[in-house]
Amino acid sequence: MPFQRAGVQFALRREGRTLLADEMGVGKTVQAIAIASCYRVSQCNTSAEAVVKLCRSYHQHAESISMITITFVVIIVVIIFVVIIVVVMFIIIIVVSIIIVIIVVSIIIIIVVLIIVTVIIMIIMFTVAIIVVVIIFDVIVFIMLLSPPCWLSCLALTNPSLRSCFCPKVPHRASIKYTVSSCCS
Repeated sequence: MPFQRAGVQFALRREGRTLLADEMGVGKTVQAIAIASCYRVSQCNTSAEAVVKLCRSYHQHAESISMITITFVVIIVVIIFVVIIVVVMFIIIIVVSIIIVIIVVSIIIIIVVLIIVTVIIMIIMFTVAIIVVVIIFDVIVFIMLLSPPCWLSCLALTNPSLRSCFCPKVPHRASIKYTVSSCCS
């Protein structure tokens, strides 16, 4: 382009000490490479020839450069994607592991609580059974400590059907009456 040639000629007149401040996309990079190549390549007779050579080589290699750039970008995107997938999988594994640990610990706590409650209920039932046995034993001992004629007489008086079984025929009815009245009153 003519403005690129003018820019290269301007920079060469100033011995390369130039600031290229063109708009974006108009070829500052090509101008800079042309200026630099004039100082390195002895075959450049004029600055215009350097720009033409540079533009030809730039267009020949532009496609391969863009392919390399696209490949590089794709590789970076794939690497970032793989890293993100690995990180997400790691986070999922950690979260699932924590949930499993919480569930297992909860089940263990529930089992321990059930065992403790069962043991407490068994202790209470055993204590109640012992108390009932002791009360029954005390009642039996108390009844046995009574004189047999007296409690038999009381039983016979309260239940008339048992009178014939437990009340022996005594020659003196007054003694039975006396025994019953003294024990059961």
